[in-house]
Amino acid sequence: MSDPRESLLPEGQSNVHWVAATQQARVLVERGPIVVRASVQAALTGLTLVFFALGTTLAALEPSPWKAIVSGAGFTVALFGWLWARRHDGLEPFLASGEQTPISLLDRDQRRALRSQMRGKTPPTPSSEELVDLLTRRQQASARNIWPTLIGFGVAFVGVNLTSGILLLGFLAVSVFIAVASWIERRRWQRVRALIAGHQRQ
Repeated sequence: MSDPRESLLPEGQSNVHWVAATQQARVLVERGPIVVRASVQAALTGLTLVFFALGTTLAALEPSPWKAIVSGAGFTVALFGWLWARRHDGLEPFLASGEQTPISLLDRDQRRALRSQMRGKTPPTPSSEELVDLLTRRQQASARNIWPTLIGFGVAFVGVNLTSGILLLGFLAVSVFIAVASWIERRRWQRVRALIAGHQRQ
């Protein structure tokens, strides 16, 4: 008896889309995305350097050196995050490279089904479970690659605005939002992985 969730995969050619998308996702996971010009980490590190320069300038005009120290610490973290990502092929593209993405190889109904499966709302089908697993792993790797540089950027921003209560409160609010969003994403990844594991045991 066929799986009722396979309605978007009629007999014949439509399964080819899932196979092609899975192959493309496998390549993406193995080698990472193609970076054209600047990466996200490079852009964040460049902005962090600007904050460091500004913090150093402000510190020279004030009796306290803390703006330079904190913004310098943030730049150091961002720089090491960028260098680490470069060494481990973890750079994330700042601009679209124009390469074909796995999702672009699917038709509209398949993309809709994939989004639902990626959100953990519906279990993956036999044709899509490897693709869902690969794309979930890719999202997790992307988050790991960006976090160090993003943290350094945040620290440098705080360093420049040490005496500005409103900006610090704004940064705190953004930090809480990012932390909550990251927790939600982590729970979603765990839910998707659990669905895949449960489907494989059937």
